Amino acid sequence: MRILPNLSQARKNKFLHFVRDHQNVRKILIVRNGLVGDTVFVTPVLRRLRDNFPDAVLDFAASNKSVPLMKDVPLVDDVFPIPADYSVASHSRFFLGLRKRRYDVVVIQEVNSHYAAMATLTGGKFLVGFQNSLGFLLDYFVPRPHGVHAALAELETVNGWTTQMTPPATELAVSNEEMMLGRDILASSGIESFANLVCIHPACSSPNSDKDWKVEYFAEVADLLIRDLKVDIIFEGIGSEREMIDTIRSKMKFPAVTLAGKTNLRQVLGVLKACRLVIGPDTGTMHLANAVGTPVVMLFGRTDPIDTGPFDCTGRSKFVRVDLPCIGCVHRTPVPDQWEICKNIRPVYCMEQLFPQIVYDAAVEALTGQTRPDTFESKRRGAHQAE
Repeated sequence: MRILPNLSQARKNKFLHFVRDHQNVRKILIVRNGLVGDTVFVTPVLRRLRDNFPDAVLDFAASNKSVPLMKDVPLVDDVFPIPADYSVASHSRFFLGLRKRRYDVVVIQEVNSHYAAMATLTGGKFLVGFQNSLGFLLDYFVPRPHGVHAALAELETVNGWTTQMTPPATELAVSNEEMMLGRDILASSGIESFANLVCIHPACSSPNSDKDWKVEYFAEVADLLIRDLKVDIIFEGIGSEREMIDTIRSKMKFPAVTLAGKTNLRQVLGVLKACRLVIGPDTGTMHLANAVGTPVVMLFGRTDPIDTGPFDCTGRSKFVRVDLPCIGCVHRTPVPDQWEICKNIRPVYCMEQLFPQIVYDAAVEALTGQTRPDTFESKRRGAHQAE
């Protein structure tokens, strides 16, 4: 019974000895098959590896949706799309196909034991990742921490064998050409000045989400910002979200522009980079904005902002949340009775109680750096704001 721990420690020591000489590490593969936001949260890991092993080839295996994010990013050399069907056969072929790359270190940013097994097919000299039921297949594994931001949790796989040279930050590259293209898209939609641009991304990644906010609330916040701060409002989203955005615009007193369905993922980055602020629920677009240096106001209900809130090196981003007795519902034991109601209503109670004035106050503070005189009243109603 003592053999496995001893073998595990021996393999860990061998790995740490190997990476201590940075010249040994010539090729590294990072594996993260997640949503767009998940990919953004891995960029601090990529930065850490690039800083510590500047001469190494750094490849990234990502979901099909996330591959465009890594286009021409200085942090990585090649990006490989992981098959979306999750079948053992297709994934086995994919990871076997990477054997010819002859990686020295394969870092699996997945807790799922499936990827620990698949990583062995790459033939990498050393396998690194999070602890799981097949952790014994890895040479170096660590538990994924809880109670910290997801971007910091992702860093745990490399904390024990790399040095932090810069403060952790999410980052995505936007070329000058993409910046100009984003401005061209805005100009073609009637935006003449980019000095006071606020983007609202109202939709979530899945329809009928418990993160949904009222369309009337979005309309009210947009109108208040246009009236008081003379901003230009644009709405961003995919084609299927156009109807929702058009409904919001129809309820507004002032005109606003929609880009729904008019941009691809790279163009979205250019648009977000041109904005002063982005407002929306806890979804990937908020993390894209932070990664290109644009502050956000994120709307939270039952999900935890400690885990997926703004990760913003500018310090200007905010999250807003109403403090209710049932918050954290589905993760509590017993589950509050309110969840039995919220399962069947949209918006859920915590999002319905997040009133427009609360979001507006946070947006004003993010844009001006000044707290509104009536913000105390918003906080008294239970709003949580955090920088």
